[in-house]
Amino acid sequence: MRSYVRHGWPDKQTLRPELKSFFDMRDSIVLDEGLLLKGERVVVPSALRKEMKEILHNAHLGHDSMMRRARNTVFWPGINNELRQMAASCDACQRSKPKNQKEPLHQHDEGKTPWEKVGLDFCEFGDRQYLIVVDYFSNFIEVEHMTSTTTTHTISKLKQLFARYRIPKTIVSDNGTQFTARKIPAIY
Repeated sequence: MRSYVRHGWPDKQTLRPELKSFFDMRDSIVLDEGLLLKGERVVVPSALRKEMKEILHNAHLGHDSMMRRARNTVFWPGINNELRQMAASCDACQRSKPKNQKEPLHQHDEGKTPWEKVGLDFCEFGDRQYLIVVDYFSNFIEVEHMTSTTTTHTISKLKQLFARYRIPKTIVSDNGTQFTARKIPAIY
């Protein structure tokens, strides 16, 4: 592969099978002081991949941990799947992986008219806070910049939105403190 990086790649059909997977990324592979790099990551030759997987795996922290360790340092086509299979077949990795249980998704009815049912949440972009309001019927989104996310400021923004559109019959939120304060039910 070093020769191809130095002098140019042949047609994909003429490549050895183990090099074909590099063909589509050939423009992002460089040779630097004898090392093949894809971005900042060292391209690991197939003869050293087993040893590299063992190094990445030695802490038995599971797939995500191995990928974090590999992400900025090493590369070969299929690394993600190989590390996932390695972690899945390792009892120690399975015991140490986080026990996060996925919550079941709840189906919501969309309402029958615009602004009958809305969803509310806050998000941060850069240094700014925003109130996001989504109409379940139309998927229309309102984004309001918030100078503060206190209950008082949230109520003020919601009153503006409700005056512009209408007071919804149902509001869905993540039960953040701004949405569960005693003052909130008084506005709708």
